Amino acid sequence: MSLAAGVGVADITPTEPVRLAGFFARQPAVPPLVVNDPLQVRALALRDGDTTVLLLVLDLVGLSADRSAALRLAVSAATGVPAHRVLPSCTHTHSGPDTLLGMDLYDGYAGLLAAGAVAAARDAVASLAPASIGAASVPLPAGLAVNRRGLPFAPRLTALDIRSERRLATLANVGIHPVTHGPDVHVVTADWVGHCRAAMEAVHGGTAFVVSGPLGDVNPPGGAGYDRDGGGPGLAAAVGERLAEVVATAVGAAKPVDGDLAATHRTVTLPVADGLVPGLIAGGAREVVAELYEWSYGALRVVSMPGEPLSAFGTAVEAARPGTVVVQAGLAPSWQGYLPHPDTFDDTAYEERTGLGRPAVRALLDALTGAT
Repeated sequence: MSLAAGVGVADITPTEPVRLAGFFARQPAVPPLVVNDPLQVRALALRDGDTTVLLLVLDLVGLSADRSAALRLAVSAATGVPAHRVLPSCTHTHSGPDTLLGMDLYDGYAGLLAAGAVAAARDAVASLAPASIGAASVPLPAGLAVNRRGLPFAPRLTALDIRSERRLATLANVGIHPVTHGPDVHVVTADWVGHCRAAMEAVHGGTAFVVSGPLGDVNPPGGAGYDRDGGGPGLAAAVGERLAEVVATAVGAAKPVDGDLAATHRTVTLPVADGLVPGLIAGGAREVVAELYEWSYGALRVVSMPGEPLSAFGTAVEAARPGTVVVQAGLAPSWQGYLPHPDTFDDTAYEERTGLGRPAVRALLDALTGAT
């Protein structure tokens, strides 16, 4: 057995009031600091021979490209893992600090975030031990994931079971917006993700990871369409615990995966459409460089997507890798807007207007699917 795995967890909860990300109409914009549950960064290290990769899962709405780059450089300097093998992915909670546009972040939060990421990554690398991986993908029960645009889709959950002498970690990959706490609930929380992880750990032991999949047009139950008023801890717990039951089903069906660990990192240049929002995302540039990570281990693939993929976009990425189990890491390594499928691009829709434009998502999807 040549594969080794290690895990680490650290706190990244703000200690001063911050603008809560998501829901631009939220009032007050910067509420008093009330922490319902902690925000965390969870690190998973994998090593096979000379290849080491680090997955960082952060309870944040997302990372701008510059913040992502700075975080990876800090982790690389602390662990010796090359920055292009460090992949940050965000859970996309709408009840944490605004790390996309950086509005109303207090002095010191960037340092707190970097220190947490470094601590978790160091622990993950230091705890590397011989490990095996099992993987499975299962359908979600009806009503647990709701397409807010009313589009037909078949949501699934992919789970990894990572074991050494004991279970080291379980990883759930699913695409559902963490928005059970609507704009009228002014607390810091990891949303349903935190409840799901706690329930996973209660059942399986080890460290639980929840990696955001194609969630761009997918909400949890409760509220209609884009209306997320109400909700709160009760709904978050119900959704998280129900998803943990699905994870248990997937773990029970997991099949062993074996092979050699390989990691690729490449870039693709994306054009930026005219408009205020594309300009904000691109920092005023006419084109941006998106980073694409892909890790393989036997029939397992971990594929990064630098934004919020809609369900059809994610389906196309997975379909391009037949015969494999695909972990689709959304908001990784940074956020560059929503990622709708270019063939069904609707210029009037919210998601399409909150991105780089149709030519950009076409170029990105082509790069991710090997299209020419």
